[in-house]
Amino acid sequence: MDSIIQFLNSFASLIGSFFTWLADTLVSIIWGALYLIYDGFLTLIVAIVSAIDLSTLVTQTMASWGLLPDQLVYLINQVGVPQGLAILGYAYLIRMGLNLIPSVITRV
Repeated sequence: MDSIIQFLNSFASLIGSFFTWLADTLVSIIWGALYLIYDGFLTLIVAIVSAIDLSTLVTQTMASWGLLPDQLVYLINQVGVPQGLAILGYAYLIRMGLNLIPSVITRV
C-alpha cells in the first residue's frame, strides 16, 4: 500500500513541477516579447531624435546672441529670460505628455 501512495505522491509532484515549469516558460516568453517590443520602440525613438539636426540652430542662436550689445545681454541674463524660457518649454512638454494619458484615468 505504501508503494501506491509513494507512486501517487511522486506523480503529483511531477505534475506540479510540470505546471511550474510551464508557468515559468510562459512568463519568460511573454517577458521576452514585451522586451522586444519595448526595445524596438526605444530604438525607433533614438533614430528619430538623432535624425533631428540642431547643430546649425545652436550655432545661429549663439551668433545672434553675439551680435547683441554687452549691456543688453547682461540685462537679459539678470532678468532671467533664459530660465523663464526653459520653464515655459518644460511646461509645454509636460502638458503634451499629460495629454497622452486618457482623461478617463486622470479625472476623478
